[in-house]
Amino acid sequence: MSQGRNLLSLRWEDLGAFLFFSAAFVIPSGYSVGAVILLLGSLATLRIPDIKKVDARVWLLVGAFALYALFWSIDGLVRGEGIRELDRPVRFLLAAFVLIRLYNSPPSEVSVLLGISLGALAAGSLAVYEYYWVGVSRVNGFMPINSFGMLAALYAGFCLSMVQVLRFEKAYYWVSLISTAGGLLAGGAALLSGSRGAFLTLAGLGVWLLAKELVRCGRWQIRLLIVVATLVAGIVVYTASGTSIKQRVDTAVVAATAYVVDGERIGVALPARIDMWHGGLILFLEKPFTGWGESGYQLPLANLVDRGVIADDHASGRHLHNQVIHVLATKGIVGVAILTILLAVPFWLALRQTAVIPDKALQGCDKLDQSLTGELILIMLGAYILGGMTRVPLEHHSGVMIFSFGLILLITARPPRTAAGAT
Repeated sequence: MSQGRNLLSLRWEDLGAFLFFSAAFVIPSGYSVGAVILLLGSLATLRIPDIKKVDARVWLLVGAFALYALFWSIDGLVRGEGIRELDRPVRFLLAAFVLIRLYNSPPSEVSVLLGISLGALAAGSLAVYEYYWVGVSRVNGFMPINSFGMLAALYAGFCLSMVQVLRFEKAYYWVSLISTAGGLLAGGAALLSGSRGAFLTLAGLGVWLLAKELVRCGRWQIRLLIVVATLVAGIVVYTASGTSIKQRVDTAVVAATAYVVDGERIGVALPARIDMWHGGLILFLEKPFTGWGESGYQLPLANLVDRGVIADDHASGRHLHNQVIHVLATKGIVGVAILTILLAVPFWLALRQTAVIPDKALQGCDKLDQSLTGELILIMLGAYILGGMTRVPLEHHSGVMIFSFGLILLITARPPRTAAGAT
């Protein structure tokens, strides 16, 4: 990054990237603002020579996006599910098109980093306002509660990973400072959402970041201090008065134990989810290759309730609250294979962008020579896998947009640090 370069360039690539991440929580469908700028800019500036220059690895991601979009769209049309089911898959095609353009004209890395940091600050500030001033019991901003919680946890992971890599370096001091505040506030937003899926996502990302920190720190005293500080922070959060975190965690543990051990149903949400997962797996075994379709599974699931195989399913809504089970039931083995490709390709690209090389000469916490964008891609994939255990993020517009457009911005943004940490 050039020292003389402005933090936020007025190039459409930079503006679109910044607004995509920063506006995601503050207005309804806020993630669409930056995405529209990126799409219009790509349409206006893409040239045939740009397409010829695209790297084969980028084409692999374009292919994964296109495969997912086309299969989901064609499957919905063949089953007569209507135009509505084309909405989410088509967004992957639009993101793939923008990716081709951004490969030759990447966004500023600082636009991406500041966008994420300010987006996290916005999520946390909105959550505090709703919880303490409006008085809602579970914050959600302009999204469904579970979507808000999971994406806030994702932003918290983004910010803390950024701080972990940048380490308040001089050229990135303000980015690191804002990211620290944003990570803490976004984590608080995830907790105040009351979403157990968000709790799981936040805890999983926290364990990953903690493990990385322990690996990079050579001295046992520092490792011990990190572990103790993490445990104390966890206890404080768990027992904090004025929130429902402890109550919701305890209820989930008691309900799950009672259901699995004694077959007893305590509460509504968790037993209903387990029944949905059970029912979804039964439906998959009945149609393992093609599945029942996004709308077609509802009636046979209701039949399972009528036959007493599973209990009443009032909490199902329009998905089975587990990404893999939902795809198994609706799209079969073929759908899960395509979903696996959609996740595996960016995972492979992230590993190629990330090189962890500790400096053994350092006595404290070693600096890492690594691609921050690669780290953030891994954080995103981890969040979607963890969040997908209790919900179906790719069945929501917010989940599709943050995943598809966020991924292409992280793939194309230039690494913020060189091997030597120079800028």
